Amino acid sequence: MMWGMRQQLLKGRAAALALLCALGGPAWAAEQPDGTQTTPTVMTLGLERLRLPGGERMGLLGAQYLFEPTPGLRFGPAAYGAASGQRGGLFTWGGEVQGVLRFAPEWQATAGLYVGGGGGAAAPVGGGLMLRPHVDVWRRLDGWQVGLSASQVRFPSGSISSSQLGLMLAFDDSFRYTAPDQVGQSVRSTGRAGVGFDRVQAVLGRYQWRGGASGSMSHVGVRLDRRLGEPMASLGGAVATAGLEAAGAAQGGADGYAEGLGTLGLEWPIGGAAVGVRGALGLAGGGAVPTRGGGIGKLAANAVLPLGRHWLLGAEVGRMQALQGPLRGDYAQINLGFVLDHAGGDAPADDAPRRVTGGRWGLALASYSDAARKAGGSRAMQTIGLRFDRAIGEQTYWTGQ
Repeated sequence: MMWGMRQQLLKGRAAALALLCALGGPAWAAEQPDGTQTTPTVMTLGLERLRLPGGERMGLLGAQYLFEPTPGLRFGPAAYGAASGQRGGLFTWGGEVQGVLRFAPEWQATAGLYVGGGGGAAAPVGGGLMLRPHVDVWRRLDGWQVGLSASQVRFPSGSISSSQLGLMLAFDDSFRYTAPDQVGQSVRSTGRAGVGFDRVQAVLGRYQWRGGASGSMSHVGVRLDRRLGEPMASLGGAVATAGLEAAGAAQGGADGYAEGLGTLGLEWPIGGAAVGVRGALGLAGGGAVPTRGGGIGKLAANAVLPLGRHWLLGAEVGRMQALQGPLRGDYAQINLGFVLDHAGGDAPADDAPRRVTGGRWGLALASYSDAARKAGGSRAMQTIGLRFDRAIGEQTYWTGQ
């Protein structure tokens, strides 16, 4: 997973920053007292109900993380998944671009286009390309927004074409960063950088199905999480955490199964280690795993052991349950993690310098010229995904997709 040179990181990120500066000019970045810069972002969630061929109905849940490099222009990654009906396991991933019109202090309108790819759950998506043009009206509140969306969801090479209204929820945030030429230097920043996560973990686990399915399935995935606030004396010094996780089938005859969830947890420090509990809620399905509409929940106990300052080893045991239907299962997993930002008790003092680490992320497009198919034969296939690189030395970096 390691290759490349720090100069490549700098050149790539510098090019991206130059493009954003060209789009946004001086209004793009806001200089902070600690020497870092920020640009506004917004996290949106939306729910709408599609009409599929034959009158079938399917709930579609969407999530977007959008940057606003210049007033009135937003873009960023987005994902959609089946949340009700009979197509649990249908997922698409891609990018979103939006125009924003603020026509009153508390009201704004957006018009945008999502372009992504995916499939699953035997849905009639054809080649997998999904287009979602939409217009939305938003009511701004204190740090968040509620909205109504009118959209069309189309799979041009499939048979899904549906127009509908949907409900939207958004949370205002900001993206903190430093200039590329500061990589390797020290700054006196006290806030989280990037998208605000403290650690990333690679996950290897196994489900043992107990209802609605039989047998077992191994899964591989990734988890991002962060701590929320300070230790709570009322709960014995517990620290609250929140995060995101995604995984897919790796063994067990369920190829095509995938899941994506949001998480909340509590961790109690014990010396340098920690034990805790964690809950998760999200979407899953595919690979003939009968999640029905797609919603699942998890509840688990976990432990974390630090391996030096930057690495950690975790273990977790728990249970999952489909929100629709009888599917349930027990699972166990191990995690190997890397600390992205020391935001806890071992964080630098407020006035202590912190070293800037280089990184970049963006959409990744790939083309396979000779992909074998289950039905026989082979033909070309294109995919879309998200890529993140982080420098770990003068000559190397980690990359995940």
